[in-house]
Amino acid sequence: MNENYLNLSTINYIKINGKPKDKDIIDIFGMYTLNGEEKMIIAYYDNDSTFNDNVILANINYETIYEFKMIDHVVGNEKRQCFPAIMFSPDCTQLLINNMNTMYIYSTITGELINKYNNGPGVEGISISNDNKIACIIKHVVNVYSNNRCNLLLFSYIHKWALETTFSPDNTLIMSKTMYIDNDSNNMDIKIYNMNGDFVYKLIMPRPNNIIKFTPDNNIIYFKGMSILNDFNTFDANIYIWDIKNEKMIKKIENELININNINFSKDGKYIYCEINEEGLKVIDSTDYKTVKRYCVSYSENYFYKSKYSLKYSNDYKYMIRFYNDTRYYKQVPSIE
Repeated sequence: MNENYLNLSTINYIKINGKPKDKDIIDIFGMYTLNGEEKMIIAYYDNDSTFNDNVILANINYETIYEFKMIDHVVGNEKRQCFPAIMFSPDCTQLLINNMNTMYIYSTITGELINKYNNGPGVEGISISNDNKIACIIKHVVNVYSNNRCNLLLFSYIHKWALETTFSPDNTLIMSKTMYIDNDSNNMDIKIYNMNGDFVYKLIMPRPNNIIKFTPDNNIIYFKGMSILNDFNTFDANIYIWDIKNEKMIKKIENELININNINFSKDGKYIYCEINEEGLKVIDSTDYKTVKRYCVSYSENYFYKSKYSLKYSNDYKYMIRFYNDTRYYKQVPSIE
């Protein structure tokens, strides 16, 4: 076996004894550093029989640190479960919660409510930059706010059917994307603006990309994967880097026929982390684009328990949480070096 291939199944995990044990629960996992000490945190929502959606911030054993009660979502006279969207800020010191009517921002350190944005029904596509700018999509309009403690609207722009927004690592650009079918063909429409609200670039791709993000130097990295029509003939396993300024592809990273469900860069920009559909992690050197390490959970061990949430990583990729046989486990990912 290649020395760069590490089987995560052969390394002892630490069992998480706390709940929840539901494999399908939506949770997010991250770490922040406070006074030189690393803190491992988990956020998830817990709905009870009365359809009240409470978002829980917990430690690694799912022991509650803070509980945030969500306001019921009511349509007409009917109370509905809102299934709030949750995400950490890049440094994991803040938790963003979107419960359809209102977007909340809480401190993960103190539990305080930092701010909330009352935007009415239809808030989606929430994101936060490294310098705490906030973006959200409301009925085809992307709104960008100055920071997490102020409701000052910097600018807005229209992007019909926009699904999500992403800030560039240096906080100077924002990208929104949408996927649609036009004349029986799949398309992805990408718009990029600077923080003055000026239009910078528009890119239309012939079929949707499962993942598209900024690189550390403000270009675009994307993975096509499967089309939204699930046509295996359109599957493309390669990873591409697109030069925004010169409007051309500058790198094609050859990839095995595996599906990738997330791509991120390390903080120093040296590595590209590719999360491989509940099966492991592939690490690529960002200078020569060669695979540095491949961490893998064995197919036989994971086959009967696969779900979208069966394998998760901390924001710094130092730790992973794994669901297996109705129980969660966590472990430290072996060093890349």
